[in-house]
Amino acid sequence: MLSPNRRKKGGLPNAWNDRYEELKTFKQTHGHCMVPQKYADNPPLGLWVNKQWMEHNLLQDGKKTSMTEDRYHKLKALGFVWAKRKGMTTWNTKYEEMLSYRRKHGDCLVPTKYLKNLALGRWVSTQREQYRLLKEGKPTKMTPDKIALLESVGFVWRLQF
Repeated sequence: MLSPNRRKKGGLPNAWNDRYEELKTFKQTHGHCMVPQKYADNPPLGLWVNKQWMEHNLLQDGKKTSMTEDRYHKLKALGFVWAKRKGMTTWNTKYEEMLSYRRKHGDCLVPTKYLKNLALGRWVSTQREQYRLLKEGKPTKMTPDKIALLESVGFVWRLQF
C-alpha cells in the first residue's frame, strides 16, 4: 500500500512527484540534476529526466505536453538543466560505458588501450587531459557538470605511478 504522501486526489499514485522526490535525493547525493538516461542505480529516474527534457521541448514548440508551469518551476528551482548541451549526447554515451566498466571492475580506471573498447580508453584519457587543461586555465571542453558526474562515481583525475 502506498503511503499517504505518495497519493494524489482519488488515491492513485502520483508518479511525477515520486520521481521529482527521487531527483531531489539524487541532487543531494551528486550535487547536480544530470541523471544519465541509463542510470543503473535507478533506471526509471534516468528515463524520467530524459522525458522532462522532451516535454520541455514540446512546450517550447507550442505542442501538447505534460509539462505544466508548476512542474517547470519546481524543476528550475532544483537546478534542472533544460538544454542538453551540444556534444553531451556522445559524452553521456561514453560516461554510461564507463559506468558499465565500473560495475564490472569496481573502478573507473579504464586502461588507455582497453582492448575490449579502445574508444572508451581514449575517452577516459581525454577526460583527464581536458581536466588538466582546465586547471591550467587553457581552453577546454571540460565543464562543472562533467566534473561533478565523474567525481560522483569516483573518477581518478591523475594516475599515480
